[in-house]
Amino acid sequence: MTHVRRAIVELLKSEMLKVEEGVVLSISENNRTFSAKIDDDLEVSNIRLTAIIDDNAENFIVNYPKVGSDVLIAEYFQGAWIVILMSEIQKIHIKNSDFELVIENGVTKMITQELQINGGKNKGLVKVEPLEQLLTDMINWMKSIDTVIRNNQVSTSAMGSPDLLQIALKAAVTTNKVPSITNLENDKIKH
Repeated sequence: MTHVRRAIVELLKSEMLKVEEGVVLSISENNRTFSAKIDDDLEVSNIRLTAIIDDNAENFIVNYPKVGSDVLIAEYFQGAWIVILMSEIQKIHIKNSDFELVIENGVTKMITQELQINGGKNKGLVKVEPLEQLLTDMINWMKSIDTVIRNNQVSTSAMGSPDLLQIALKAAVTTNKVPSITNLENDKIKH
């Protein structure tokens, strides 16, 4: 145990709180509680992970300790325990009415209406699937024009009528729609 943790323990013990060191045995994410083993043989259950009064609150920040890690817990009321310190965090969960963030095992999951990175000056991120479709359509459009150019001879028309190349190009362009470059930006994430 570090000297800072020991100093906190001594400070808290000097007050009217019961403070114990323990090891995390299990986590209950739904209840935002955990169980810990203290004094090598005593198990304490329903230790609160948050200082939120309402256990069912929809807005919260919770740090979940890693099972097997060291914790410092305090009994703030007879049989009611809360975590004070953790040696390791397994998961972080933040939620409010507009935003939810979960960080666990190197993966960050976020649910929000809009995310702005670097001030949003570079606009939104590109949606990959519409971009792939656009590029495929553009390639097909260019191939059809290339086919017409390679497979038709240029002839001069008599009496001002369209020549064969012009007719073939017009047919290629009208049968292959020019791809649209709209709807490629995800404007909910700006970077």
